Amino acid sequence: MIGAFSPVALHIYDSAGHHAGPLPDGSIEQSIPSVTYLTFGQITYVIVPNDPTYQVSLAGTRSGIATIDIMDFNGSTKLGFQQYANIDVTSQSRGNLTLGSLGTTFSYDLRGSGTPIALVPSTSVVTAAPDSSDVTAPTTTASASGTQGQPSEYRSPVDVHLVGSDDLTGVAETDYSLDGGSTWSEYEGPIHLATDGTYRLSYRSTDYMGNQEQPKSMVVVIDTIAPGISIGAPTATAYTLNQIVATQYSCSDGGSGIATCSGSAASGAQLDTGSVGRKAFQVSATDNAGNQTTQTVVYTVGYAVCALYDQTKAGLSGSTIPIKIEVCDSSGVNVSGSSVTVTATGLTKISANAPGDLMAAGNANPDNNFRFDATLATGGGYIYNLKTAGLGTGTYALSFTVANDPMQHAVQFQVR
Repeated sequence: MIGAFSPVALHIYDSAGHHAGPLPDGSIEQSIPSVTYLTFGQITYVIVPNDPTYQVSLAGTRSGIATIDIMDFNGSTKLGFQQYANIDVTSQSRGNLTLGSLGTTFSYDLRGSGTPIALVPSTSVVTAAPDSSDVTAPTTTASASGTQGQPSEYRSPVDVHLVGSDDLTGVAETDYSLDGGSTWSEYEGPIHLATDGTYRLSYRSTDYMGNQEQPKSMVVVIDTIAPGISIGAPTATAYTLNQIVATQYSCSDGGSGIATCSGSAASGAQLDTGSVGRKAFQVSATDNAGNQTTQTVVYTVGYAVCALYDQTKAGLSGSTIPIKIEVCDSSGVNVSGSSVTVTATGLTKISANAPGDLMAAGNANPDNNFRFDATLATGGGYIYNLKTAGLGTGTYALSFTVANDPMQHAVQFQVR
């Protein structure tokens, strides 16, 4: 005997092609004398000889879940029982039962893809004991499908599937609760959890003899929002070579919680200011649901400029003023060298006043590059002989660049 519960239709064919089962108009065709076909709403019972010449096919009628019970009898003696509980069904679902042995094979194609799979029964009993001897409650297994991060943590809607199994008479009903067991609903298909939050799902099954399982529970957390990142240091600004800067950042998440929070350096560690240039500091965060986010701060590191002359003294208009400098780090340590090129890029008058003392002229330099002089200061420096011909009285800024340094630098001098 075969019992089908919920949205499936059973079709039986004998070796001559006769049919027992539903017709397109909704009526039931009974063209096989050896087959009894009974329907009660969504429930179908078929009594058919356990003979491989009979073909039993299944067709889904709508989306939902179905349970298939298969019982083998010799007269009134029950020989075996198989149950396929809580099978997902669509209107494209197709299946076939192979008769002829104790233990029926069930091949099933959920979506009509043309590639069926063999289902494993949730309950399988051979040489069955009397139903009245069933005193053991069934067992329910829950599984969740979605885009998972850490265990029980998801970053997408989740479907929870419940399957009950029993040692003898089979599962009569599976139900669940989302409010701690205050109210219970019969399981009629995957439990769809769509919105962000924490769900505490209780579930249980009852067999045909009324044995009820103690409720089990599972927790599902849905978090579809990426974590937040706050970077206090560095900022999008200019730092000086070898400047001491402690990084500072944090990560936060209002859903599943932070799983990882890491940056180019640990928070509190020294920022990379050991070479000049444009740099990027990146922080990445992942929450327990697997949502990821990244934030980047671009900053620059440049030289400090140490003037080797008195910027408050004025030179005579028309004279040549030697501009002497060294490039330094944040502590004033001289890092000048012949391989580091310093190039003058512009001259700007910033004031019409030149109140300082007069400074004697030096030799004019022939190009726009500062010349490295190893005898200047301690460790060498640079000199630029600036002609002041045509410059009126005032305070001026000489702009220049230093190799690999993205920042523009300037020193002042006065003419009168």
